[in-house]
Amino acid sequence: MSPRLCQDTCRANGYKYSGVEYGSECYCGNSIANNGPASSGCDMKCPGSSAEVCAGSNRIDVYTYTEYADYGCFTDSATARTLKTRVSVPNETSVMTRQVCQAACERAGYSISGTEYRWECYCDNAIYGSVASSGCDMTCVGNPSQKCGGSNRISVTSLPQYKEVACLSDSVTARTLKHRVMVPNELTLMTVDLCRSTCRSQGYIYSGVEYGNECYCDNKLASTGVIATGCTKPCPGNNAQLCGGSNRINVYSL
Repeated sequence: MSPRLCQDTCRANGYKYSGVEYGSECYCGNSIANNGPASSGCDMKCPGSSAEVCAGSNRIDVYTYTEYADYGCFTDSATARTLKTRVSVPNETSVMTRQVCQAACERAGYSISGTEYRWECYCDNAIYGSVASSGCDMTCVGNPSQKCGGSNRISVTSLPQYKEVACLSDSVTARTLKHRVMVPNELTLMTVDLCRSTCRSQGYIYSGVEYGNECYCDNKLASTGVIATGCTKPCPGNNAQLCGGSNRINVYSL
């Protein structure tokens, strides 16, 4: 358990707020009961991230998440997909919401999600379709207050904007971010967004790209990482982005 893992789990189930308690318990909701703030007692370490606190006995740390960017309604068809990858979600015909689809895409390593025909979920790291003036008028099966596309129409959203920390020094003996994560086809697909979404899906706050295609994650920055130059390698999946360099890592936070 970590605060991010609880947040992602609550978001995947359509909730706005998440809370961690007693070290390993996760609670979700769309409103906060007026029980009042606690002055102390949130001091238990998270088992999944010892650098973070997961509240305590009869104490809960409450979080909310930044809403995803809404790109709007796009045209779509079986022969010309706006988002190329169809992702299946358990019980999707009854639970699908835009948050459920967003979380599923994030877990699959994509930064952009789209819902269509009330319960279909599509993912990608780029948008290929055209903006539609109308047609995204079908309600989501898991939340009638939301619209989940329509017939040949897809409601598209993306991750909130990341914050760049800096280009930092790094080495095999003094990692700035400790956890190396392997991304499928990273030699050709790696981008800042792909690394970031991968780290987020595994419960980490910080992500970093290095040497063009390497992705690292953590919940804290090591003191050995200092601001540096040399983050000059373009990302293989997006040449407009920089993915660190030799012993240099571009670090981002949520």
